[in-house]
Amino acid sequence: MARQLPAFEEKLLTAVAACIPAHGRIALALSGGKDSSVLAVALSKICPERVLAFTIGQSDERLDESHHAALVCGAL
Repeated sequence: MARQLPAFEEKLLTAVAACIPAHGRIALALSGGKDSSVLAVALSKICPERVLAFTIGQSDERLDESHHAALVCGAL
């Protein structure tokens, strides 16, 4: 399984790169969940200087993943 990670990462980065504009800033709605976190990592590898991530919390703490979003941003 670990041997397949580089090939998966290459395909993911290629797919994401094909979907973003060539110029300008990219706004990322970062919930802190798995999907948006993986996208944040991909964008940070493709064009880190162009990405602006933002998040909003939830009033129900059981649904609020903003602390996860903060961890992702801190790691990147």
